[in-house]
Amino acid sequence: MIREAVSGDIPRLVAMGGRFIRIAYPTTLRDNPAARAETMAAAIAGENGLLLVMEHCGEIVGMICAFVYVHPLTADRIGGELFWWVEPERRGRGLALLRRAEAWAKMRGAVRFTSIAPSARTARLYQRLGYQQLEVHYQKDI
Repeated sequence: MIREAVSGDIPRLVAMGGRFIRIAYPTTLRDNPAARAETMAAAIAGENGLLLVMEHCGEIVGMICAFVYVHPLTADRIGGELFWWVEPERRGRGLALLRRAEAWAKMRGAVRFTSIAPSARTARLYQRLGYQQLEVHYQKDI
């Protein structure tokens, strides 16, 4: 079952987000549970944010956070995924989260949906779904 998150879900989602960071970004993102909780609360409360959860047998096993914004260079309304995670032991139905986020963004006037790919495996999935690579991000500590 997929549903919109409520504030009572945030502790479980923050914990899942920690696992996501440790697996997907072990050396490149700093773990900050308070920042995750604040971002999640804003997505739940704001009309331009969405936080969905996937449940299995009453337990939250997946999540996606998306947003809609006006692109500063084109003025197009863009939907974007901030994070998308399904616990590794429950993978196989997580695509439904992405589809729901895309539909939500389209209903809010988005003409495009962007997503990030922390691995080559995820990039291949997006390509199979019709996404095209826009750019590659780099970072360094300063």
